Amino acid sequence: MVRADQYRWQAPGNGRLFDSSLEEWEDNLMSQRCIGVLNYIDENPLVEKDKFEEEIADYLNFHYGHDPNDSNKGHFYRSLEFVGFIRNIDGLLSLSIDGKNFLKNMLNKDYDEALKSYILQLLKTSYPNHATKDNDLSLFPFRIMFKLMSEHSQHKGLINKKMFFIDIPFIRTEEDMPTILHKLKNKNYLEYLDNISKKDLKSVSKRYYEKWYIWVVASLREMNILKEIGNRSNSYITLDESVKDFIEDIVDKMEYEDMFFISDKQYEDVKNKIRCKPRNPNVISNVLEKNNYSCFFNEEHKTFPSVNRPNYVEGHHIIPVSLNDSFKEELDCEENVISLCPNCHKAMHYSKNEYKEDLLLYILENNEEFKKFNLSPEDLKEIYFNKTVFNQVRSY
Repeated sequence: MVRADQYRWQAPGNGRLFDSSLEEWEDNLMSQRCIGVLNYIDENPLVEKDKFEEEIADYLNFHYGHDPNDSNKGHFYRSLEFVGFIRNIDGLLSLSIDGKNFLKNMLNKDYDEALKSYILQLLKTSYPNHATKDNDLSLFPFRIMFKLMSEHSQHKGLINKKMFFIDIPFIRTEEDMPTILHKLKNKNYLEYLDNISKKDLKSVSKRYYEKWYIWVVASLREMNILKEIGNRSNSYITLDESVKDFIEDIVDKMEYEDMFFISDKQYEDVKNKIRCKPRNPNVISNVLEKNNYSCFFNEEHKTFPSVNRPNYVEGHHIIPVSLNDSFKEELDCEENVISLCPNCHKAMHYSKNEYKEDLLLYILENNEEFKKFNLSPEDLKEIYFNKTVFNQVRSY
């Protein structure tokens, strides 16, 4: 079997994620399937992949009247895993924190909030990814795509649809961006695209990839995130007016360096760099003082006296404040902070999963104030195991 091009933006699954606006999901097959899969996993948390594949067709048939077919049932959740609404930890499927939020908004018919949460999740979506294991890129595709549209709006405001077949899905590194930006402003190149048919372009281009547009871009078009204008032979893509300001307010503050990464640390640093809020330094100070400058995990962890701390400890936000968009509660609060000795603080970030899991369970069992966030062990694993999952994907 020929391996897919590992340096091309891959479209996961076997079709569009949504084939309608969110408001019209109940009347459209692929949109129904997505909500149905989210509902099934919400009702069956920590379900094994094999069990999911055995049961999902009957579930969709019973709830939505979908006829069973012979397609690979793993593809039914792959697209949702790609955008981070389904997590896959140790072979068990469950809804991510953002997946739960999205489903709740959808079932409550709060479609504006659901759409915003979907866009924010796209901005966190990266290659590599569990849903696209053959991919060897290190980038955030939707940040790049939305940034290009936002920047280009200062010129013509449109990107030729044909660029989504031969140019954009082949962006690999930050060094590719000047070439793409030049093409967007190059009249000769744009006229060439205008005058050549898609059929002829496919025959003359050394690289041509349809699925990114057909499965991904078209889905965003149906969801009213992107807009396609023009005629069949010459179509152009731009941000839909309904979300244009929301997206541009985020990506205009980003640089292309926030969209590529070459190390695990850099990935962690930029993943949630979307809408950062300033912290209140009094929050940590209050927690350290209230806990008598002792380590949450063991009061006998003695360090050294510092200028303003009799026993030097550090404040740690259990849920990183960079995840504020995923929570209704304010994360820069005392209930979300614990005091840790430097060694335990490093362990929260850099220890192996097995060790880190014990720390997370200890927090859930022994921190009464933190329970207001109502997180499960899998929710914390999603936050803290992310970098290790990243390494596992990169090992393929």
